[in-house]
Amino acid sequence: AAKQFLQDTEALLEKGIVLAGCLAHARRGVYMSYKALYRKLPESEGFLTCNTILGLIGKLYEIEKNLRAKRPGDNSDEAEFLAERKRLAEPILASLETYAKERVPIHQGEVKLRKALNYILNQMQYLKNYLASSELSCDNNFQEREIKTFVISRKNSLFASTERGALAWTKLMTVMQTAILNKINPTLYLKYLMDRITVIMNSEAKAKDIDWSQFRPWNLTTEQLEQAWDD
Repeated sequence: AAKQFLQDTEALLEKGIVLAGCLAHARRGVYMSYKALYRKLPESEGFLTCNTILGLIGKLYEIEKNLRAKRPGDNSDEAEFLAERKRLAEPILASLETYAKERVPIHQGEVKLRKALNYILNQMQYLKNYLASSELSCDNNFQEREIKTFVISRKNSLFASTERGALAWTKLMTVMQTAILNKINPTLYLKYLMDRITVIMNSEAKAKDIDWSQFRPWNLTTEQLEQAWDD
């Protein structure tokens, strides 16, 4: 399965699709090793290795934070942003890779830390790919937070019972998450939809004659939703 994944990845890269690694995952193994084994052993090689790598990764996050803060918005010069990010981040990524290679032999007998170092080295070609686009970040924490809602609701989804029930649940979750992404209160939005669509269904209007785009969350204001709730 792993070999097939890598083959598929290569095929995607040939088509111009970039596979970006997650720096948070690369950091996690090192931090867990530090917390479990080396935190109280400041004289150990493991303590030195973990702190050095965590420090380098911390610098990458600091660079990203500072550059994002300076960027005025979508109208800013992407080429300038990418050039500055590469100038600052590439040397640190190179140092991270070199240092990880140097430390692997030292920790051959320490399974957790060796595994964490090898993970960084195996993922390094993908960890660097976020530098290619301003739409990419150095980790996928945002995406994971968005997916978490579905993971938490997974047990509730089991009670869909039928294929039609599962489809209805999927549609409901899509509507709710779309509202949230557009910074719309999902409870107000759902009531607004139910009220307006009920009126339409009870009228003689035909579905093909309705401008359904008016119900998209980005076309509504908070005031409209709050008024609907009061009604």
